Amino acid sequence: MVESMSWTVVDGASGGLGRAIARNLAEDGHDVVVAYRGNRAGADETAELVRSSGRGVMIEPVDYESGVRAHVG
Repeated sequence: MVESMSWTVVDGASGGLGRAIARNLAEDGHDVVVAYRGNRAGADETAELVRSSGRGVMIEPVDYESGVRAHVG
């Protein structure tokens, strides 16, 4: 049997609303990618909340600035 997996990326998950969304998604059965820009400690805290729900978690730094600058000029 193959288990279906549902991964959800939550940007800004190192605190506040993003953390709450990540926690709720984990409680609803999603594995979560915790995306953050500069607050690694906050991302680690969010990841622990996801783990405590028994779900998988990955932590990924993101930076959209260079991509935006490439399009804006």
